[in-house]
Amino acid sequence: AARHESWLARIAEDMERHGDGSRESPYPVMTSVEAQMYVLYRGLSPVGAIYISSEQQPFGLLIQAKPDQGPIRNLAFDLGAVYEAMRMDFASSTDSEGEFSPFSVIGYLAKRGDSAAQAAIGAFLMARGRPDEAVDWLKAAARSGNLVASSALAGLYWEKARNAEDDQAKQAALDQVLDHHLHAIALGSTDSMYALGVLYLNGTFGEENRTSGITLLKQAAEAAHPEAALFLAHLHYTGEIEEVPKDLAAASGYYIRAAELEDARARRSYARFLLDRDVDVAADKRIIPWLEELASSGDAEAMLLLGNLHARGIGASQNLRRAVRWYRRAVDAAPENARIVNEVAWILTVSHLPELRRLRYARQIMDTLMEASPEARGRPEYLDTWAATYAANGDFDRAEEIQQQALSVAQKMALESVLEVLEEHL
Repeated sequence: AARHESWLARIAEDMERHGDGSRESPYPVMTSVEAQMYVLYRGLSPVGAIYISSEQQPFGLLIQAKPDQGPIRNLAFDLGAVYEAMRMDFASSTDSEGEFSPFSVIGYLAKRGDSAAQAAIGAFLMARGRPDEAVDWLKAAARSGNLVASSALAGLYWEKARNAEDDQAKQAALDQVLDHHLHAIALGSTDSMYALGVLYLNGTFGEENRTSGITLLKQAAEAAHPEAALFLAHLHYTGEIEEVPKDLAAASGYYIRAAELEDARARRSYARFLLDRDVDVAADKRIIPWLEELASSGDAEAMLLLGNLHARGIGASQNLRRAVRWYRRAVDAAPENARIVNEVAWILTVSHLPELRRLRYARQIMDTLMEASPEARGRPEYLDTWAATYAANGDFDRAEEIQQQALSVAQKMALESVLEVLEEHL
């Protein structure tokens, strides 16, 4: 047993020297059995698998593995070596017919009962818009306990339910959606917990099951599903449904939980939540480094939010110079993003903090945007900001001219609420 353990350890160490299990850097293996052995050796339980193929990786295997605690992990393995050996053997065969490809290998394995291959064929047919042909392959894989297939079937039948021509067909499809989500949940799928929770909450399976949706969403969030945590944060933030009362402290907790899971959208949403002047909860000090991490990869929205946080002194001491630097970086990173440029220009023009205003810069970035973007010139709110930058710089004639353009655009769009604001600014 000790010798066997040592052998497995050496194999695992060698695999990890050459990959990290991601799609970009898969673990190299000779066979699918070796991949399964690695998963078990690392204390994980395989619950789903599918063969994958791309230009960079002709033949690979993706295994869904469940730890004792925490969410399911996706581990990618490269079967390129065995695929190349099979290709060469095929090419040297004197009686070989047809063309050798990853799909011919997958088809061969599927006919021999390999559930990862069956799931791959089903997924391929779904992607080609052939769901009726995909069903049998996916059901065959699901019968073997393949989570990939169960999840795919839930999605497939949901599309059937949405497109059903009569109530009977719709209900039959919804029954399948429920069955396959429940099967996936039994295998540990937090994605299905989240998806079914949303369907319950929307009343898809009856108003009496709406509270079950909240239970599933909470279970998914506790099992480290960022979208579930983010959705619960939103529900507690708005209090828009009876089942989830408005609770800003609870909302903050769920935003933080989702942000801790390295979800970029959650981190941006948490920052916007903190910037809401009606929200009076302490900021988690990690919000600044979280956004800085996003900004380091060129995320202009994160840069804008960092500017707002530093300007307001949220998550860090107020620092207006640092705020301006982040605003400038946001514009430099996305000069064509009208929403970001407009917000920066507006803040640097009308801020109640004189030290934050950068009047010439604000006019400059709006000039650049509006001269380059016909779409932006067709938005009254952007024209309004543009006019404000000219007024702030003392060019009132040009400001009035642009403001009249904004009024004209709003009138054509019949935006009464916008018209009132524009006329007030004029």
